[in-house]
Amino acid sequence: MKVTLANDKISVEKPSRKPWWHAKLLPVIGWVLWLTFAFFAANVVMAIILVALRYAHLTDLRLGTVAMTFVDAGLYVMMFAIAIWLPLRQRKKARKLAVTDTEAIKLPRTKFILNLLGLSRWPNWRDVGYFASNVPLFYLTDIVAMFAATLIFGLSTMSQQQNLGFAMSGQSAWHLVAIFIALVIIPPLVEEALMRGFLFGKLREKIPFWPAALVVSLLFAVAHWQINVSLMTFILSMFNCRIREKTGSIWGGVFMHMTVNLLSFGVLFLGWFGGANVGV
Repeated sequence: MKVTLANDKISVEKPSRKPWWHAKLLPVIGWVLWLTFAFFAANVVMAIILVALRYAHLTDLRLGTVAMTFVDAGLYVMMFAIAIWLPLRQRKKARKLAVTDTEAIKLPRTKFILNLLGLSRWPNWRDVGYFASNVPLFYLTDIVAMFAATLIFGLSTMSQQQNLGFAMSGQSAWHLVAIFIALVIIPPLVEEALMRGFLFGKLREKIPFWPAALVVSLLFAVAHWQINVSLMTFILSMFNCRIREKTGSIWGGVFMHMTVNLLSFGVLFLGWFGGANVGV
């Protein structure tokens, strides 16, 4: 509010207020589109690199298990780098203009990035507690949801196996180690940091928990394409958003994600539970 004195009269100028859709909706759409762009841009860059290597006779496009692990890691690194570029640029501009009205802007670069990704601290027993208490609830919810979806979409649709890019049998011990890293270690860390850390954190600056969690979870589900996999990842994301909200960190969600992927790895590659055809 601005108060001025002119011609012996006091005038009060009220600050202009941006409409809700400008102050809240546009930033939400913007961050969702930015992360989507990071995903597609990383895939395009990786495709160009692979084609260039192919024409240089340095590799075959039919990559082996270990090579696929490095390709997946490279994709995640590029997506991560593109995604955090924009907030780092905003931070640099704010510091240049001396706009340091938030604590995050004042943080050093490394701490700013870790805070942005929900990794501002090491895991603690609270994270472990939320993880342990939510695992059975997640699987119970997933079983009920899968049963209901099977009644709607049919058994053949809901029992489809996800194409992970690796042969399900005939893998050597070293190849299994590479697959384990590619499925159980890298995706939970990077996907939780980008989805429940970066994107969820940015959306929560503008909108309440439930709309933010739904947007993040829907985007995460769509990225997995198959109906059965998308349903499970949507439920997982909702649980992990809640854990992020309650603990202020993504560690509990990382543990949840690793557990789900570990079970998938055991079933699909180690023959756990008779090698059941699960949609994960």
